Amino acid sequence: MSPYDGGLMARAKTDPRRRIPPARPTGERAAPRRRTAAIPPESPSFGHARRSALAVAASAKPLVLVLAGAALLASRALGATGVALGVVLAALGLLVLAGDLHFSSCRRLVREMHLRPADPERDARLVNLTEGLCFGFGLPVPDVAVLDDAAPNTLTLGRGDTATLVVTTGCLELLDRMQLEAVIAHELAHLKRGDTAAATWAMRGFGLAAGLSAVGARWAERGVAADRESLADLAAMHITRYPPALADALEALGAAPTVRPASLTPTVARLTAWQWCAPFARHAPDPTRPGELDLALRIAALREL
Repeated sequence: MSPYDGGLMARAKTDPRRRIPPARPTGERAAPRRRTAAIPPESPSFGHARRSALAVAASAKPLVLVLAGAALLASRALGATGVALGVVLAALGLLVLAGDLHFSSCRRLVREMHLRPADPERDARLVNLTEGLCFGFGLPVPDVAVLDDAAPNTLTLGRGDTATLVVTTGCLELLDRMQLEAVIAHELAHLKRGDTAAATWAMRGFGLAAGLSAVGARWAERGVAADRESLADLAAMHITRYPPALADALEALGAAPTVRPASLTPTVARLTAWQWCAPFARHAPDPTRPGELDLALRIAALREL
């Protein structure tokens, strides 16, 4: 023992607050220390996502129809006509409920996209970036899947432990490591903020209508906050600390021939178009909602940070 080590032992004996770490065997490396997540708890970017009253009301419409039908059956005020009307209303409510649940099922959407699970070796960069960012966000690692399509884009569906992160092969080929990290952080920010849960609620309210028509899909889009994408951009910046990477990534996506995966069925495209990192459900006649930024304005805002 060196005199220095002896002095440490002597001070440890006199001061009970000091502790000498146990000696490691020769050649053993120290385990890396894990840093805590650097998310400012007071940041408005990580507040709870707002659900539209329209989506909440729409999700209750099957229950209203069933209750109205049950009331007519119980009252028998209109005789046989009331009974028949009550049966029709109750059956219609159950039919709408089944349709909404069917079309809003995230598992069904994921299944119809024909995704492949990300391979830890083939897609090592994607898997490593996702795991590291999940630790920074304080999130469980979602299912990471790859969509074999040339259109560069990313998407997150579901919530909590059942969420799925979708990245196209076009996105993996187009973006460098820092840009890919930025768009993945954007998608995980949707999970952290609760945007994906709000989107699931909106699809549940308008699932049947959105699955059958573009008008219904636009109503479902109105069921979530208009500023969800811009706030997810800001939330991602709290983790990556480098706004130019996301701005460059969005510019690369915007310059691509298309950001809509060609392999999507029309129904899946209608239900998910506004949920992609670079949304492709833009209709010229549709008025812009307060707080809603298109891709160019999102890029300009990031350039100002």
